[in-house]
Amino acid sequence: MNEIQNMYSDAPDQVQAIGNSIGQVEDQIEDLQRQIDAVRDEVCNVDATALVNYINNVKIPELKQLYMANNATLILGPTFNSFGYGTGNISDWVVNDSTAGNIYRYQGVGWDDDTSVTTFITDYAFGNDYLYRPLTSGATYGLIPSRNNLQVALNILQNNQDKVEASIDVFERYI
Repeated sequence: MNEIQNMYSDAPDQVQAIGNSIGQVEDQIEDLQRQIDAVRDEVCNVDATALVNYINNVKIPELKQLYMANNATLILGPTFNSFGYGTGNISDWVVNDSTAGNIYRYQGVGWDDDTSVTTFITDYAFGNDYLYRPLTSGATYGLIPSRNNLQVALNILQNNQDKVEASIDVFERYI
C-alpha cells in the first residue's frame, strides 16, 4: 500500500479524533467563560457597586460633618471599574466639595484607616488580576489569556480537521 492510500485510509479516524479534541476544547472555553463571568460579575462589579454605595452612604455623611462640606459629591474618574492587566481599578475617584475642592481621595494601600474602602479596592484588584494576568508573566491563572489561547487552539484544530476531511476526496483520486 502506498503512502497516499495510508493517508486516505487514516483520514476518517483523524477527522473523528480532531472532532473529539474540538469538543474538549470547546468545553474548556465554555468553562473558562463561566469563570470569567463569575469573577467579573460576582467579585469586581460587586466591589465597584459596594464602594460607590459605601462612599455615598457612609463616607460622605462623615465628611460632611468633619469638613462642614454640605455639597460633597463622589466623582468617578474615566478608568473607574475598568478592566485590564495593570490598568483595571476602582480607585479612580474623588469626593469633591463645591467650595473646598478635593476633600477625600484614594491614595494607595494604607492611606486611610478605613478598611472597607481598602478592602473593596484590593479585592477588585485581585479579581482583575485573576482575569487578565498574562500567561507570560510567570503565572498561568489569567482566565482571559487562557481562554484566548484555547480559542487559538480551537481555530487550529478546526483548520486541521477541514484539511484532513478534504484530503479524503483528493487522495481518493490518487490511489
